[in-house]
Amino acid sequence: MKIQKIIVLSAFIAVLGFASCSNGSSSDGASETDFNSKQALKFDLTNAKAIASVEESSSRNIAARASSSNLNSPLIKILEDSSVASILSIPSNAQGNISEIEKIINTQDRSGNKYLYIVFNGSSWFGYNGEDGEYINVNLSQLICVYEDGSYKDILGSNNNSSNPDWIDPYLKEYIQTDLNGCLYFIKCTNNNVSICKYDPVSQKTSNLTAPLEGINYGKFQMSQDGTKIFVSGNRYNYSSSSYGNSAYFIRYIPVQFPEDFKNIYYSSESYANYGWVYQDSTDYFYYIQENKNKHGLYRIKTSTMEEEHFYKDKFISVNEEPEDNNYYSSDYYLKTESGNYIAPYDYNQLYSTSNGIWAQPNRYYGSSKQFMKIVDNYGTYVGKTFDSVAPIGLYTYNDALYFLNAILDSSGNETGAQNIYMFDTNSGKFENLFEKVPVELEIISYSAGNGKLYFSAVKGISLLNGTIDLETKEFTRLDTENKLTSIAAY
Repeated sequence: MKIQKIIVLSAFIAVLGFASCSNGSSSDGASETDFNSKQALKFDLTNAKAIASVEESSSRNIAARASSSNLNSPLIKILEDSSVASILSIPSNAQGNISEIEKIINTQDRSGNKYLYIVFNGSSWFGYNGEDGEYINVNLSQLICVYEDGSYKDILGSNNNSSNPDWIDPYLKEYIQTDLNGCLYFIKCTNNNVSICKYDPVSQKTSNLTAPLEGINYGKFQMSQDGTKIFVSGNRYNYSSSSYGNSAYFIRYIPVQFPEDFKNIYYSSESYANYGWVYQDSTDYFYYIQENKNKHGLYRIKTSTMEEEHFYKDKFISVNEEPEDNNYYSSDYYLKTESGNYIAPYDYNQLYSTSNGIWAQPNRYYGSSKQFMKIVDNYGTYVGKTFDSVAPIGLYTYNDALYFLNAILDSSGNETGAQNIYMFDTNSGKFENLFEKVPVELEIISYSAGNGKLYFSAVKGISLLNGTIDLETKEFTRLDTENKLTSIAAY
């Protein structure tokens, strides 16, 4: 069989890693006070259209900042007219440290109630004199939930004062996610153990969804939108042996109501489970790509029955007519596109689900561009259609659109270090350069889409530029702040 291969001119291989817990935070400063009962911090989310964290030094002296202008706050809100204001108020006589903010997540429940989750780099502490003259010590964990009325809950605060507080490993913060009920899901570390946890903002309760076991390390995980199913990849290491071969790699389905009845979708002591996978809520199908001596191609499982099928196996073609048992490298098998080309499956190790199908993000160049690929439509039918882009970097989904950084290339096809922000509409199949009216080339720091706008922070040399883009007209408006915004969430 003669196969037309896609020529790879330059490669950027994204590898899905599994992170174990390594506690880099500290809980300096003593505290015996229940932080939430005092509500020492005050949050004002009134009229906010987006929330952003402001870069400051990792050691934050509260006393020095208390009398500063509102733009020196570690959190600001972006208003409709692109002006900004402080969100966070701290007691004027407070002294101590508030840790750097790593991530901001905004969500809402089915009734429209909003919740703002803030992830800090480490634990924080400070002390202040209360109204009755009592000196109050306060300890704050890495993860809090802020409510619309400005109150908050310290999610990991239950044992925050212990010598071994719970924490979130920096390698795992990217997997934090929410469901349609506003609940937060995250991987919590306790000593050397990890577990997937749920925070319910209504009951204000945190619960373990998996047992904290030594030797279990989790990587990517996905919740179903209704919060009833967990899908997670990871590995289990045998600490009693120094042999690497005692590791096992898995992709696992865990029903939230009966976590002891989990099912291994994939399990191997030989091969990584690091190819693309995703769960599609609309069809209840779990899709994954696998290449080893036993499995080659695209598979899917109906989670209600756990029946697996080799999905459209004719679309995965072997270069070798009769490959030997030990010849099962990914380069031997190619996924057929509608144009008749074949793409190695490891080129598409990031899969995404939208209401209209399953999409794959490439991690290799094809000529001077990369491609998105629609693998399956919303009816579960194989599509295999590719869409040319330029050089996408990172990706997140919002309202069936894929947003990503698009590397600006020079005349030789090399990246210049600057990026635009592009949107790919999965319904129309069209790309839009959201930066077409931005006057200069920029290096993007952070961005977020919502409320009809794109909010971003960027740098040009040593100069900062923060702004908004109207998603319909592409009009650019400069934000009224000269601070670097390390994380942004439309609110």
